[in-house]
Amino acid sequence: MKTKTLRFRTVLTCITAFLLSSTALANHLEDYFKYRSEGKKVSARTSLNKWNPKSFEEQSYKKYFMAMNENSTAMFWQLYQELAKSKKMLKLQHDSLKKILEIDVESKADTTAGLPEFPRIAKSMLANLRAQPEGFEYELLYLKWILKNKNLKELCQTERQRWLSQPTLALSEVILGLETCEMTFRDFTYRTRMLIFAGEEGKAQSEVNEFINLRKLSGWEKAFVQAVFYTNVGDPTSAFETLSPYADDLKNFDEYYANFFYIAIRAGELKKAEEVVNNIISSAGNDRRRREYTYQKAFLFYQTRRYKEASKILTTLINTHASHKRKNKTREYDDLTWLRAWCYYLDKDAPKAKEALLANQKWARDKARNLYWLAQAEWNMDNRVQAVEYFKQLAQPVRDGRFFSYYNYLAWLRYESYKDFATSELLQAHIGNMRAGRGFFVLPDGNSSWMMLQDYDAFFGDLGSTDEGSIQIANEEDLGEDDKKTKGLTVYTSKELQNEMSWADDLIKWGYRDLAKWHLFEVEKTLSGSPLTNKIQAEPLIRYYLDKEFYNRALALSNGVNPPSGKRLDLKEDNLLWTSLYPKAYVKDVEKEGGKRDISPYLIWSIMKAETQYKYDAISPVGAVGLMQFMPYTSQKVAIMLKEDHKVGDLFEPPTAVKYGAMYLRKLSDELGNQYPLMAAAYNGGPHRVKLWLRNFKEKDGTNTDYDVFIEHIPFNETRAYVKRVMSYYLTYTKLYDDKLDFASTKWLIEKNPFKLREPIVLKEEWPFDKDREVASKEKSAE
Repeated sequence: MKTKTLRFRTVLTCITAFLLSSTALANHLEDYFKYRSEGKKVSARTSLNKWNPKSFEEQSYKKYFMAMNENSTAMFWQLYQELAKSKKMLKLQHDSLKKILEIDVESKADTTAGLPEFPRIAKSMLANLRAQPEGFEYELLYLKWILKNKNLKELCQTERQRWLSQPTLALSEVILGLETCEMTFRDFTYRTRMLIFAGEEGKAQSEVNEFINLRKLSGWEKAFVQAVFYTNVGDPTSAFETLSPYADDLKNFDEYYANFFYIAIRAGELKKAEEVVNNIISSAGNDRRRREYTYQKAFLFYQTRRYKEASKILTTLINTHASHKRKNKTREYDDLTWLRAWCYYLDKDAPKAKEALLANQKWARDKARNLYWLAQAEWNMDNRVQAVEYFKQLAQPVRDGRFFSYYNYLAWLRYESYKDFATSELLQAHIGNMRAGRGFFVLPDGNSSWMMLQDYDAFFGDLGSTDEGSIQIANEEDLGEDDKKTKGLTVYTSKELQNEMSWADDLIKWGYRDLAKWHLFEVEKTLSGSPLTNKIQAEPLIRYYLDKEFYNRALALSNGVNPPSGKRLDLKEDNLLWTSLYPKAYVKDVEKEGGKRDISPYLIWSIMKAETQYKYDAISPVGAVGLMQFMPYTSQKVAIMLKEDHKVGDLFEPPTAVKYGAMYLRKLSDELGNQYPLMAAAYNGGPHRVKLWLRNFKEKDGTNTDYDVFIEHIPFNETRAYVKRVMSYYLTYTKLYDDKLDFASTKWLIEKNPFKLREPIVLKEEWPFDKDREVASKEKSAE
């Protein structure tokens, strides 16, 4: 009894000591941040010195806060070295380097002179920050640091493109930085593209004029730099008209002539595009270039519905491909064989399509897509029993109420369409033959041989997954290769996890929200070696992420410990799984802005998930920013529609991102008849391109194609995959939160697209205020 009492007192003493130390910690740091906000540097230092942290991580935070208070390059450098040596806390490593740059750029003295390794390390951090919101600021700081310290060699070589792409610099400043290595023609065209991507359309045109005046350019060079501007602001027609008179001159320059080919395609000048690609093929200096543009010619024929010619070229490319006679096929070979099979299908040659798709099933990455169109080919050949059986197999996840892909759902719609036929005696007899091994493909039953089961799995296996593409930004808080080398924060018990979440709460309270997210990400990195890999034990952190609106982290962790494949789509069965994978993220903002613009919240969430998986600070490789991934050029146009001032950085704030996303979707809805697949395609690829595809890709009688065919025919890989993702996400949101997903309300996905395109179309994106300006201009001219 005495032993139990003693143990109880010991535990109580430990708990009391922990609570007292936690209270003291909170008080000291509360005072520190209070004094810091008041500019009382000495008082802040005194308060921080009263904190006696025990763990390495706590000691590192103390050093970080002290360095912030003292604004000391030496302190930040010492902290960075300690963290780098321990391979821990990469976010603090990055912030320390950034502060060193910041302090040095603002100082007249060279405060980094005594840090011999700093230049190399600061440079290595650049690559790691390309996908982070801090990357823009860090990059500019680094370049200013280079210029201040007159390290112009870096600007001429490794940092050349970064220097060229800075939108805040004048052309004269950029040229000055490259005074020892003159700006080239290619350099300038690259800078023009980067300025437009950054939303600096006016500045880009001004610099085009300035560059033409500064340099002695030939006629084709002047035309080309102007065409680069037109192309990147979405006006391929003007680009083509500007370049056409110089087509013969461009033949002498492979790179620029190839650009002319793509401009001709975008401008709808397909005869000229064919002429140019034939010239490129005939003059190709090597087999690789010849094959590349032979494929482009086939793809051009495919886009213009010359399917027989396209499939003939593709057959040649397939038969001469290195993988043709090998067992293991490359991704490129898979793409070639799929496109040929698809051309056969579109050309109404169902027997050839069937033959090609059957062969493809052995190596296809996207078995679900392949099987869906094989079933369609069978149906078109009146092999309806076989077609229905394929649809049934592919639709199984939907029929069972489980997690499904885009093609699973399309197959379910087709299966439901043929339900009466599926229950006929003829079908039952055919299935019996298949189970007996007498059909084209056998179906396994309890007495099936191992070989029969293997054949079945090879054909129908992995149908729940589909090659619907990947998002452009990674749903991770990593900083590149360095992040893979760093250790996480080890957590073994629920109590330890709760302590880390409490510390994250404090960081958020003190204004370090990003640091709080990173702190918990460091915890996530060690979960694979702790009991928290268990779904139940990971739940507190998932719930914390959802509560603090770190939705992308909730999704990543939940998907890691409890993958959705094969699970029932039911909130009642596993609420936490589905609300973390398909959350009502930023629900107040989404419902408010969606209601104001008459846009379904489910569509907004689906776009959000497809774009960033709810990552509010996402940046794509091409510079799209924020939750809804706006290019600065587009977001500035939306700001005009909203009649408000705009800064690109504002898009990292979810309320602003949602507002812009809803407004842009409203614009697309008005242009495209509120057709969700078309709106999704336009959100990713531009509404002007969607209209071009609608005009060019119709049935022979002039009517629109079925929606599933139109989506499959989208010529941009990224846009095609994007639309499939958005539609599957939208259907999943509807199933989860409305608990309803019926045939009648979704069968339009396999019916003809009802949208009526207004002719003539304009091959660049139109904005409402452009029309207002045009009217105003005409009125002024009339006066």
